[in-house]
Amino acid sequence: MPSTPSNVRSAHQLAEFVASVSEQADLTRAVNRALDHLCETFDAEFTAVLQGDEVLGSTGYGPPSAALTERLTSIVSGQTPFIDVPGAGQCTAVVFTATADGVPCHVVVARTQPVVFSADENHLLRNMTRVLGMSLRTFRLLDSLRERQRLLERLSVIQRSIARRAGLDNVLSAIITGVVDLLDADSALIRLANREEPGGHVVAGSYGLTREQLETIEGVPADNSITGRAVRENSLVIETPDAPVAPGMKETLSAFNVMLMAAPIHDAGTNVGAIIVGSHDATRRRFTEGEQEALALFAEHASIALTDARAVEAMELAMYDPLTQLPNRVLFRDRLAEARGAEESERRPAVLFIDLDGFKSVNDTMGHMAGDELLTDLALRLSWLVRPGDLVARHGGDEFTVLLQGIETPLEATAVAKRILDGIREPFVVGAATVTIGASIGIAFDDGNELTDLVERADRAMYVAKQRGRGSFEVFTAATLKDTLQSWTPAL
Repeated sequence: MPSTPSNVRSAHQLAEFVASVSEQADLTRAVNRALDHLCETFDAEFTAVLQGDEVLGSTGYGPPSAALTERLTSIVSGQTPFIDVPGAGQCTAVVFTATADGVPCHVVVARTQPVVFSADENHLLRNMTRVLGMSLRTFRLLDSLRERQRLLERLSVIQRSIARRAGLDNVLSAIITGVVDLLDADSALIRLANREEPGGHVVAGSYGLTREQLETIEGVPADNSITGRAVRENSLVIETPDAPVAPGMKETLSAFNVMLMAAPIHDAGTNVGAIIVGSHDATRRRFTEGEQEALALFAEHASIALTDARAVEAMELAMYDPLTQLPNRVLFRDRLAEARGAEESERRPAVLFIDLDGFKSVNDTMGHMAGDELLTDLALRLSWLVRPGDLVARHGGDEFTVLLQGIETPLEATAVAKRILDGIREPFVVGAATVTIGASIGIAFDDGNELTDLVERADRAMYVAKQRGRGSFEVFTAATLKDTLQSWTPAL
């Protein structure tokens, strides 16, 4: 099976880490679950969390002790990178740090082999440390906020939505709702960089603002707004009506009416916007520390959701053919492996390998744009010709594959192949011309042997079909290895 891109794999692991830590009921359980997850992810012999001079938790070393605290302090300060782990011997450690409640929180991970942590592992560990720092702040923030139960519920909903990939719009909407509810805000919005217009920003979600107010905000360049300030300073910022503001900021403040607070949002470490809340209460002169912490937490969750959504988008783009929008060979083989791993014994998958006859002449005489149009129309037609639940993919060039799910007898597959051949022979309209092409199809059935490459067998059968005459299919059998194949050729 093709390997998953490292950035996509890391995004999946980070989402699972967020979900596993956020599901815990208290700080101790969250730390212990995080440490277990770190051990599993990095194949580590030892993990620990040190905040100040307190060991919040560790694995692989026994209960926290003065000796362990002293050793961890030496590792964190850079005096030594080694720690002797009972049963494992000397291990090499890496340290990443996040800030929780204004105090540095150090995550230590040590293992014997491989000694050197890769760049991808360092990047993932850095993000997991940020998540753990957020979790420490979350659990301790619950003790100081008046509505701590509602905060837990809101953050849990958001974290589950991120882990389950509920969609970026839904996650951002839940964040806006949580911010308004917990901070008693009158207005809120998320403003992000416009990917289609470099330098521009769009409102990705809002509450409590009229259309006119949103138009006013969007008309103010981000650099001249509280969004720009939060991005530049990479920190939470607060603006009041009586404070000096940047040019153009007055219009934004008037939209909210009284007071603004903004926290930056990141996408893969890059500042791309901010979440902003506004208060219309003229008696309110400040946002409390608890409210500032809450907004920063929501901004961190928005950052994780945004980064995860971009990773999923990249993964989907990598799995689909950009011309026909069909799955490509990578996704096809992934789905084929899933189908072959199903427990159903009587109904097994089959693969059709389709190679077009006459496509090259269309490309040569009418041009590549006409060829692309023909392939796009053909992809749509193939999707109509297969059964519900079957998967059509573009293998490359003018070759396509079909995954037939749950085949009980060869006749089911040959019936689909006949229907495809008949359907492809129907004329296509390309530009102002009518074009007729054909196809040759190879068929391979799952024999229960996991090592059997069904795509390769179907390709071999297709090649024989093409040699024996266009517009036919061939079924791969054990006799194919001796150049004996079943065949069917339509009547002319």
